[in-house]
Amino acid sequence: MKTNIAKTGSEKTPTVSIIIPVYNKLNYTKKCIESIFNASDDTSYEIIVVNNASTDGTEEYLNSVSNLISINNKENLGFVEACNRSEEHTSELQSH
Repeated sequence: MKTNIAKTGSEKTPTVSIIIPVYNKLNYTKKCIESIFNASDDTSYEIIVVNNASTDGTEEYLNSVSNLISINNKENLGFVEACNRSEEHTSELQSH
């Protein structure tokens, strides 16, 4: 698992965690991430993408994007487990 931690929007603790579980469909994943980067205002946020063992180059793409957290599962854990797994990597928003 490679995790790139770089928060976009601000250097402070992010206000929003955007969690994106993916399985293949690299084009949709790219468009989703690019649209977040392009539509962002001054709100601090972090993007967490959970890759469920995609075989279409998704892992390589996610590893090349510096402003997100990528979690690359070795097997497809499904939507719910992917969302649960991402919670381990969100900022400490819950404690504030």
